[in-house]
Amino acid sequence: KDNRFDDANEEVIHRRLEVYRMESEPLLSHYPESRRRQIDALAPPHHVMLQILNAVADSEKSAKS
Repeated sequence: KDNRFDDANEEVIHRRLEVYRMESEPLLSHYPESRRRQIDALAPPHHVMLQILNAVADSEKSAKS
């Protein structure tokens, strides 16, 4: 979608997933499950943003309760 030629390279995709598993995924353990939200990143960008904003708003409401 972004005209990134490396997106068509299977090795690059595998490397990105490997880096995610090593560097990003471990961060999940720093947050309680009650604070995590599932976001559909395959949705159109404006839907993704709406999901994020709704998750943040819900979190703010919960924190105030």
